[in-house]
Amino acid sequence: MNPMSLERNIVEHCAPTLAGMKCGCLFHHRSDNPITQQEIRCINLKLRNKGVSVTILRSAENGHLIYVYRKGMVEHCLSYAECLLKDLDYDHVRSGSAIKHLKSRISESARLPPEIGIFLGYPLDDIVGFIEHEGRNCKCAGCWKVYGDEEHAIKLFNRYRMCRMIYKRRYSIGTSMEKLTVRIGTE
Repeated sequence: MNPMSLERNIVEHCAPTLAGMKCGCLFHHRSDNPITQQEIRCINLKLRNKGVSVTILRSAENGHLIYVYRKGMVEHCLSYAECLLKDLDYDHVRSGSAIKHLKSRISESARLPPEIGIFLGYPLDDIVGFIEHEGRNCKCAGCWKVYGDEEHAIKLFNRYRMCRMIYKRRYSIGTSMEKLTVRIGTE
């Protein structure tokens, strides 16, 4: 497998996380480009000093579910949603143990659990609304289904879309994934 394919997918699908705008992003990496743990380690070495980590949440015949995240930002989101996570049987809200529990929850079902939105930085009102309405009757949908502040969500959708377009273009003209990844705060 060409590791540039994995890098390209990370840049194209996870630009808002690389840019420090979002705590995490998720994408499906198709099985016709299989990846190994060694390739994941290599990407993690490249991004570690920028505060970004990559992990495989699920592997299946049709590919891998890849999670790209900023540990510090995820921990902030987890602490903000601690009560909801406890209701969903998360014993710990530290990123490492919470991600491990999330992997377990993902492996139990073909569908993603609704709390995945916490790990992706979705607004808590929208996550709770999604759970309460069972994914129906949202105000609008973009990167996620919106049940709370529609105007704010639409602005975020547009910012994320623009970020992806810019990163994709910059990567296509030779800017490396490492140079595109922003180091923020103390991460």
